[in-house]
Order: sequence, then structure tokens, then C-alpha cells
Amino acid sequence: MQQSLDKLLKEMKDISWQNRTANFQCVVVFLRDYNDPTPIICQGEWAGRITFVPDGTNGFGYDPVFWVPAYNCTAAKLAAAVKNTISHRAQALQKLLVALKQQYLSGNPPG
Repeated sequence: MQQSLDKLLKEMKDISWQNRTANFQCVVVFLRDYNDPTPIICQGEWAGRITFVPDGTNGFGYDPVFWVPAYNCTAAKLAAAVKNTISHRAQALQKLLVALKQQYLSGNPPG
């Protein structure tokens, strides 16, 4: 993964801070079975910026260069508990949970 980070930073070395926007995307699909005609599809997006240098040791992948404006640090400096509530994956899964509750607790589940 370090090679990927190095390549990204090298490719972006001349890009200004204002133009270093980045987004993580996550799509979760819930299928009741292989032929499910109405899957539940939920998406999460986590917006940030790409830093000029890696910072932090928590997480994995691009976390050391993904700046999270609301926390004024990279994703790699966030505690796992925080990241697991604000990340793109957390957002998609929370939407899925809401959708499942709506369908299955409404007394009118599909199928």
C-alpha cells in the first residue's frame, strides 16, 4: 500500500490544497435471494482532501493522506470508534439499518 500512497502523492505534488478534494464511496446492497426484484441499495460518501504528506498510524489504505475537515486531522489519526461512526462504510450501513427497520418492522415486509 505504501507504493500506492507514494504514487498518489507524487502524481498530486503540484496540485493546490483547494483542488485536492477526495471522496470515499461505499455502496451496500441487500438481496433477500439471488432473484430479488427489489434489493435495498444504500450509499455512503465521506468527503475530504488529500494531504501533502502521510500522517497517522490508525486505519489502513489511504487513511494517512485522507484529511477529515470536521476533525482537523487525517483519517489515520482518528480513533477507530470515531472513524467507524463517520466513514463512508458507516454511513452506508446506517442507511441500510434504517431501511431494513422500515421494511421489516412495518409489518409489511417484501416477498
